[in-house]
Amino acid sequence: MTDVILLHRMVRTFQNELNTTEKERWIVSRPFVVRFNTLMKLVISEFPGAEEYCHEIRPPDIIREQPISAIGRFSEVRLQTSSLLDFLESKLDKAEELIGDVLAVLTLKLRSTIRKEPIDEKEVQEKVDTILNVSNFAYLREKRSIPYSSKHYIPDFTFDAENTCLEIKLCNRANKEKKIVDEINADIVAYKTVYEKLIFVVYDVGLIRDVSRFKEDIKDQEGVYIEVIKH
Repeated sequence: MTDVILLHRMVRTFQNELNTTEKERWIVSRPFVVRFNTLMKLVISEFPGAEEYCHEIRPPDIIREQPISAIGRFSEVRLQTSSLLDFLESKLDKAEELIGDVLAVLTLKLRSTIRKEPIDEKEVQEKVDTILNVSNFAYLREKRSIPYSSKHYIPDFTFDAENTCLEIKLCNRANKEKKIVDEINADIVAYKTVYEKLIFVVYDVGLIRDVSRFKEDIKDQEGVYIEVIKH
C-alpha cells in the first residue's frame, strides 16, 4: 500500500509545478494532463472514494492545441489537482499534511537554490530556512534543546504545533554516508523523546549511489521520513 503522505507529497509537488509554470507553456497541455491522470489513478487505486472528488481529463488529440483550448485544459488540470489534494488532506492529520508540504516544497525548490556545491551543512540550512520562510511555514530554527544521555540535541527546525522536527544533513565526502546514517540513528532516539514525527533531508552531491539501501540502514523508521535530494 502506498503511504498517504507520499501520495499527498506527489500531488502537492505537481500542484506547485503547475502554479509556477509560465503561461507560455500552457499551450502544450498534454504532458500535464497525462501526469494528472497518472496521479489520479494511483490515488484511486488506494482510495476509491477519490473518484467523487475528481475525474480523468481527456488528453488532446494533438500535441500543440489551439491556445484557447489548451489554456482551458490546463486550467482544468489545476482545478482537478486542487480537488485531488483536498481529498488526500482529508485523510491526513495536521502533522502528516505538514510533512507532505515540507517535503514537496524542498524537493521542488532546494536544488535550484544551491548553485555551487555546498561546503558545509550551514549553507544548506540557510537555503532551507529561506524556502520555509517564504512558503509561510510556522517554525523555529535551532531553538529547542533536547537533553538525552550526556548530550544536548538541537533540531535544525521545529514545528511545535504539529509535534514535528526537521533535520538537515549534507553528504559531500566519500566517507560520510555511514557517518550520516549513524547521526540520524542517534538523532532519532533523542528527538523521539519530544517529537512524534521526524523529517530528515539529506542533500547529496552525488555520493549516495543506492538511496533505497541508505534509507534501509536507518533503524527505527516509525514516524520518521527521510528524503535524499541530489545536487
